Amino acid sequence: MSQIRKPPAAPSPASRPRHGWRILLLWALLGAAYSNSFQTALVFDGAKIVTQDSRIRAVTPENIRLIWSEEYWYKGAPSGLYRPLTTFSFLLNYAALGNGPNPAGYHWTNFVLHGINVTLVYALGILIFADPALALALAALWGLHPLLTDSVTNIAGRADLLAALGVLAALLCYMKSTAAQGRRRLAWLAAMVAAQAAGLLAKENAAVLPALMLVYDLAWPERATWRARAPAYAALALPFGLWLYLRSQVQTHMLIHFMENPLVSAGFLAARLTAIKVAGKLLWLFVWPARLSADYSYNAIRLFGWHVFEWEEDAKAVIALAVCLSAALLVLRWRHRRKPLFFFLAFFFIALVPTANLVILIGSIMAERFAYLPSLGLAGCAVVAFLELGRRLPFKPPASARAALIALAFVCLGLAARTYTRNLDWRDELSFWTSTANVSRGSARPHNNLGETLARMPGRLPDAIAEFEAALRILPDYADAHYNLGNALAQMPGR
Repeated sequence: MSQIRKPPAAPSPASRPRHGWRILLLWALLGAAYSNSFQTALVFDGAKIVTQDSRIRAVTPENIRLIWSEEYWYKGAPSGLYRPLTTFSFLLNYAALGNGPNPAGYHWTNFVLHGINVTLVYALGILIFADPALALALAALWGLHPLLTDSVTNIAGRADLLAALGVLAALLCYMKSTAAQGRRRLAWLAAMVAAQAAGLLAKENAAVLPALMLVYDLAWPERATWRARAPAYAALALPFGLWLYLRSQVQTHMLIHFMENPLVSAGFLAARLTAIKVAGKLLWLFVWPARLSADYSYNAIRLFGWHVFEWEEDAKAVIALAVCLSAALLVLRWRHRRKPLFFFLAFFFIALVPTANLVILIGSIMAERFAYLPSLGLAGCAVVAFLELGRRLPFKPPASARAALIALAFVCLGLAARTYTRNLDWRDELSFWTSTANVSRGSARPHNNLGETLARMPGRLPDAIAEFEAALRILPDYADAHYNLGNALAQMPGR
């Protein structure tokens, strides 16, 4: 895969039906993998958004004004987040479509958005690989991966879905514009600007688009001259200017809570090395998504500090750093020799930067939904890796390629099965917090929240007390756990 053929400007009429059945197959696979997600309950952040944001309960001029002029977490702790398009999508569900607090409509919307993104990834694969079979493998491997359930099954993952849609659509429009002329080129550029604006208004990480465009241009400089590319970069000043202006009108600042991101209490070096360990953990979860969690608050990720008795935790940061540095060197080495690998590996790092806590600290130390867009880069690398392994088999080239694709098909089926089982964890509050506490055993909040859920169930008060005590062993000054434990003990006979 060291050389990639330049794809035709537009598919011929005879080729479109082939793309059609592949896209239908992708949607069918997604439907099977997420078929049990539509009955899951409103849990965690999704419940807060739907039940506590009064702006989404009716389509009124005042609510529309508040969505444009207030931050994302309305009347909550200052978050510094401005995502009006995401909030408008919840307004569409709650009021316009009449879903109200019924979670099914929100899950269907998330599923459709994810399906659109998978279709866009298939189109991206066509432009990168110039091979429909490889594009299908790329889209299936990414779309069916269980690491993405935190964005699809989790209603609060809507922001990641919309931002990724904006980035993918804008990137495709840019790629098409470089091969177009006249009015068609202007139309593609206008669509790119609109998609970038939508992505930025959905979530801040959509700002990675210019860097992704640059990576594409560096990988395939022969597809257009730099003079032809310059207008597209200049046009991006419009959506970025609009986003900055609207955001400046919102009086907010980011308040990072220690529980959500313990890096705020660490020194600069310790915080960055811990952040690199988080990146390594996300990479490992892509390779082996056996233990997934929706909560990585304190103390799920141990802070780096060269602890004498926790050398294994510190070693993870060192290993992750070595892996990242090696990957960065490979990015530079593969720019001309292995263009798809260069593009997808750079894609992963660039898409991860906004949420990596390396440049600036954000509101959370880690979340699996942060990997929604970056994992596309890993999926692309996996497709190329399977092809390279197939070439080493003792078969002739056509047979070796088929063997690699068959192996990828079995991997995709395994990922779809894991996605299906992961969705079961989101069924209700009890299953959600039980699963989260079992995976993030060192995190205080899952134990406390599981205790709150158990305390509301008949006959489960002793179990709730055990969970509150577990949370306090992890974080002794955890006020919520002290309060909940006191209430639970007050309900015990003789206490």
